[in-house]
Amino acid sequence: MPCAILAVQTFPPSVGGTACLLHDILKWFPSTSIVAVSGACYESGTTGMRLPFENRRALVLGSEWLTARVEWRFWRPYVAWITKKICDMARKYRADRIYAHYPNGFFTVAAYQAAERLGLPLAIYFDIAWEERGWHDSALATEFEHKVVKRADVRFAITEYLVDYLSNKHDVKFELLPHTVDIESAGSPDLVASDPNNNVIHFAGGIYPSMNLDSILRCISAVNEMGHDVRFDVYTPSAECLRAAGLDMRRVRIGFAKRAEIGRLQRGSQVLFLPQAFESAAGLMIKLNFPTKALEYMVSGRPMLIHSPKGSYLADCARQNGFGVVVDTPDKDRLKEELTRLLTDRELCRDVVMKAWAFARSRDSRQWSQTLYAALFRGRIAGQ
Repeated sequence: MPCAILAVQTFPPSVGGTACLLHDILKWFPSTSIVAVSGACYESGTTGMRLPFENRRALVLGSEWLTARVEWRFWRPYVAWITKKICDMARKYRADRIYAHYPNGFFTVAAYQAAERLGLPLAIYFDIAWEERGWHDSALATEFEHKVVKRADVRFAITEYLVDYLSNKHDVKFELLPHTVDIESAGSPDLVASDPNNNVIHFAGGIYPSMNLDSILRCISAVNEMGHDVRFDVYTPSAECLRAAGLDMRRVRIGFAKRAEIGRLQRGSQVLFLPQAFESAAGLMIKLNFPTKALEYMVSGRPMLIHSPKGSYLADCARQNGFGVVVDTPDKDRLKEELTRLLTDRELCRDVVMKAWAFARSRDSRQWSQTLYAALFRGRIAGQ
């Protein structure tokens, strides 16, 4: 059985978009085909997901807290330590290759260095842009991104826009590996109109200034000017920034829910809100990105309102495929108008739900997992 060493920051059962993405596409792999080396988890709670792969944690003295403080201050020794762990695991399991899943620069660089040391082929998957992300590890990208990309013989990116951008940036070929969803487990779209008295707008996920904060605050302002029975439910582990904004929060209900509960909450809502930042220093990253939350929304049976800048992959893809109503300007009045339409126009909601379901089918995780497996293991078919 072939084996790859997966170097990644978060890994199921940890929380976050990367963990969800990995779970959906790796769940179809044979249990002995992946050995993971992962690090500290920076978010609370659990997805409840499980994958049958061995996972070696790279934690300083076994502590999440200590690791999070050591890695930024002493990143070169930390990367060297991760590199050694990857090499040890690769030798132990006679790995065929190293697989680096970004977004975490430390683990991406360690995977590259381990591949160099062992003479193994390297696969790289960007589920978000690295240098353009403008995050803390952008300095690592400046030093290492081009080296990592040129060293890899398998290169994936999460959107067509990111594929084209990275291919041109590094003058090499990238391929598409989108975020996926398990269509078989999703069931079928709920075409029954929800209660007309149910005027709940729903958002679930992390809130970050560079990713979506300004758009969520704009939605709160819009809801405050709508009918008295409209409510905005926000399920997030990072609500402090909302409370700190000083807005009227009487129509906002803030909570936290595990992944297993989110589907029920979404189906009990009228509109699902998917925001990206308009006010962000990482505008190019926003343009190239695709939120992992989108496909979860698509199979919920509820219509989606997408609030994302004009020209972004998310806004363009939604318009082309019709899987959501798009507001692509930071206009509170337009946002309020489109939310009202989705709360009142049942035919519009039905159309959006059916087109979302059709798009989700094109992102079936079972099919895309075969693409990844074949790339990692040189044309072998998953399950053999």
